[in-house]
Amino acid sequence: MTNGHAVFIFRDIVVPFAHLAPHVGAELERYMEDVVLRYDRRAANLWRSKGGEVIRLSTADRDEFMARTAKIGDRIMGGDAKLAPMYNKLKACAATTRLTDHENKKGSGL
Repeated sequence: MTNGHAVFIFRDIVVPFAHLAPHVGAELERYMEDVVLRYDRRAANLWRSKGGEVIRLSTADRDEFMARTAKIGDRIMGGDAKLAPMYNKLKACAATTRLTDHENKKGSGL
């Protein structure tokens, strides 16, 4: 994709429909959670059927893993002058949609 394509997509598609995102997102959230959980189960079962072992991290281990790996993105994406502005916007957006304690206990996320 060229920069021209990205500008077109953002200007002509994303911006005009941005006001719908909170409403559509709320409607799709439950459905997509179910889709993701079913996909996760199927992927884990396939992995096991091929002789693999699925290891689920504890919440504490998962939090530590995420804290360690987040620094990689910050260094690579955040350190690039061209990528940093969009990367920082994506990080800010992601921060508003972090999983709640209840969602983590249900097994959502990594």
